Amino acid sequence: SPGEFPRLPAVALHRGLTQLLGAPFGIRRVLRATDGGARGWRYEYETPGHGWVKRLVTREPVAAPEGGALAESLTALGGVGTWRKGGGGGLISLCASDGWVDAPPDAVCEALLACDEAAQEYV
Repeated sequence: SPGEFPRLPAVALHRGLTQLLGAPFGIRRVLRATDGGARGWRYEYETPGHGWVKRLVTREPVAAPEGGALAESLTALGGVGTWRKGGGGGLISLCASDGWVDAPPDAVCEALLACDEAAQEYV
């Protein structure tokens, strides 16, 4: 549950996922899912965090949707809870679930693919 484990820094998460998945194009989006047991799931959706390296290395630009519009689309879609703009990741945060959600991660991923065109590019 929240507070029991520290938030994994975005840079570490991005590097780890890129290496683990062997993604030649890098990671375009990250869905953080916190399992709350009987309470359900809490989600945060964000762009990759490259940290200070972002200023030194030329990277392929990743189009980021406006977080508020994305949150509205997810909420309107139904079945994945209520969403809001922002999250715990600062500048890389797009949107987050507004509390605990019953929908499992695979259902939320499907909803995100339906609402975020940039996330569909590498599926």
